[in-house]
Amino acid sequence: RIVIPVDQDASLQAPATPVVTLVSGAAAPAPVSSPEHKEGRVIVDIREFRSSLPSMLHLGGFQVLPVTLEVGDYIITPRLAIERKAIPDLKSSLASGRLRDQCRALARLYETPIVLIEVDPRKNGEELILKRELEGTIHPANIVSRLAVLCLHFPNLRFLWSRGPNQTAEMFKQLKQGQEEPQVDRVHLSASEEAVAHDLTPQDMLRKMPGINATNARVVAQSVTNLADLCSMTLAQ
Repeated sequence: RIVIPVDQDASLQAPATPVVTLVSGAAAPAPVSSPEHKEGRVIVDIREFRSSLPSMLHLGGFQVLPVTLEVGDYIITPRLAIERKAIPDLKSSLASGRLRDQCRALARLYETPIVLIEVDPRKNGEELILKRELEGTIHPANIVSRLAVLCLHFPNLRFLWSRGPNQTAEMFKQLKQGQEEPQVDRVHLSASEEAVAHDLTPQDMLRKMPGINATNARVVAQSVTNLADLCSMTLAQ
């Protein structure tokens, strides 16, 4: 589809209500000049680059620093970390208890832990919950009830609701106003309680090798200096 900015000159008349063209469920970005990192720094987990949000942050003027984070998906200030959830991931992580563990880790390391929930702007959150599911009391099978229980367990936890990457980038700008910039070395130090004191990227590569699993990965990592040493070993070794 072709997107024509409403402020473009010529004979085109801008509609009274701004029109947003949707592309793949997200609002199409307006033309952006070359970013100069005027919005500050955001530390992003490398696994988040499968989504469009890191690119949107870069286009919006943020300095995006990709690292492997043990806790959180986005670190935007030294006190504020964000776990991003699309609706399918939110439902599965609530059912498995993974979101509870992630919130516990965030609350332990950061003053303001945030769960960012991105909904499909075409459905207005209807894929998350139906109106008939809203009840006056907490029910363990209800998604909203489970989110409420998380708030009870972690009083500092906050939820952000976003209609796509464009809106999320604007939220990040507001949250960073007047705040300190996050430092990569401090992020790794603060999250090192549960992380092995090695570079995490080679560890990710190690876990993907045949015969390596969660049980023996740490033993193998402690037995060699680097991946090159491991590859040079014989099968018996």
